[in-house]
Amino acid sequence: MTPLIRLGLLLTRERTAAGWSQLDLAERAKLHHATIGCLERGEVDQPRRVLDLLWLCQASIMVLQYADHLARQIARDR
Repeated sequence: MTPLIRLGLLLTRERTAAGWSQLDLAERAKLHHATIGCLERGEVDQPRRVLDLLWLCQASIMVLQYADHLARQIARDR
């Protein structure tokens, strides 16, 4: 498995874990949704440029994951 394919699988996993569609992620990253699809399939010629655009999305995913964690903790404590 190539590094680009591994990266694509990771991106897909994190995107779906956040409950986002490719279109949701594309809008947040200011990219075309087809670019997200290509990245997830490991078909991007310049992944570094795309990854630079996605770094804020990773931060957004982390915030969503933390918010989900807090919501579960609050529900559990009730």
